[in-house]
Amino acid sequence: MKSQSISVSTVLEKAAIFALILTSQASASSVVRAWGYNRDWNGNVVNQSVVPSGLYDAAGIAAGAYYSVAVDASGQLRGWGENDWGQLTFPTDVGVISKLRAGVGFAGVVRNDGTIRLWGQNDFGQCNPPNGIGAVVDLSLGWWHAIAIQTDGSLVAWGRNDAGQTTVPQNLGSLVGIGAGARFCVACRTNGTVAAWGSNTNWNGQYSGQSVVPTGLTNVAQVAAGYAFALALRGNGTVTAWGDSGAGETSVPANLSNVTAIAAGASHALALRSDGNVVAWGLNNFNQCSVPTGTCATKIAAGWFHSIAVSDCLGDINDDGQVNGADLGGLLAFWGPDPSYPRADLNGDGVVNGADLGLLLSNWGACR
Repeated sequence: MKSQSISVSTVLEKAAIFALILTSQASASSVVRAWGYNRDWNGNVVNQSVVPSGLYDAAGIAAGAYYSVAVDASGQLRGWGENDWGQLTFPTDVGVISKLRAGVGFAGVVRNDGTIRLWGQNDFGQCNPPNGIGAVVDLSLGWWHAIAIQTDGSLVAWGRNDAGQTTVPQNLGSLVGIGAGARFCVACRTNGTVAAWGSNTNWNGQYSGQSVVPTGLTNVAQVAAGYAFALALRGNGTVTAWGDSGAGETSVPANLSNVTAIAAGASHALALRSDGNVVAWGLNNFNQCSVPTGTCATKIAAGWFHSIAVSDCLGDINDDGQVNGADLGGLLAFWGPDPSYPRADLNGDGVVNGADLGLLLSNWGACR
């Protein structure tokens, strides 16, 4: 019998055709990336920066003190990291999720109908929204306290109040954005001005001024709160920071512009630019500010000492910011079950095969 040789190019062409057929069954375009600390307060390994396999096309992400949560493509909650307080033990009545939030030891969602569901640590009633609360459009969880904006723009606060963090200022006005820090809160009004209240001290009990809003701060569209510092995103895409600066968390990088989202960890900050680049500054003792190469983000979140992002670079196996022949070669090199390089297993099913090839080819080209 006469043998017949087949060129590598022919094999790839046939594989590509097969993969494109599979694309309609596997069309994910984004992955969740996490970096930074992987231990809890006591030094126990909890892996809050190790993303579970198969988590792609996340509709939402949030980062708590030592844990991470996400809403996957099917609308289900996924969690990883510390679960000492049941913050990753999800209730069965979560419902359809509109917004996902994480605090210190507790987590929660805003449902599509504007109701709230919270779970986890509840020592100060932080998981019990006040009776009579109306439909909610936003929610923020801090260190044992929570705040929410109702549909009429008013604020509701509950939980621990040792520094006045849940004592809502009078005449606060109509709000569009909120952030709950360790023991303080920050909010931006519909007119672009900002209010802050609660603690003005840092980790060491020293004055840090996080509840003293900088004079002349206007045109603010978003706010975020860390342990003892605050961030404001202005309508022109620039960022202002104030409060504790012991780790450089209020030292906004020069020429930072075109920012579309912000997030605050304990002592580090993240900014998402319109081109998908993530800029980080502040405390970096656990590499929480060391953004992985090739990250092209659409969403960001900051935990106390770790960071997470949704990156639309599924298939960028070598992290160079684009899906190309180099990634195709990498995928083929780990073809088969139990790949030694999990990044090649794009759909997280434990095997690198035509389904993964289909995902890679459907995202061919520059990540953004």
